[in-house]
Amino acid sequence: MTDASRAVPVAGSLINPETKEKFNADVKAEYEKIRTDYASRQSEKNLLPIAAARKNKLNLWNGAVKKMEAV
Repeated sequence: MTDASRAVPVAGSLINPETKEKFNADVKAEYEKIRTDYASRQSEKNLLPIAAARKNKLNLWNGAVKKMEAV
């Protein structure tokens, strides 16, 4: 748990038989939403094949090295 102030209410919800099922259902629903949101973000990415990415690499030092050699 990332926030210790939530530990007591969470533990109380899990111990109480009247609120345990609702709490579990809420957590499952929240995690399902997180999973679907993550999956939708992953499918929207347009990635290049590795060969195309290597051809398109950032070359920061090539120009600087050529200028230094000329001096």
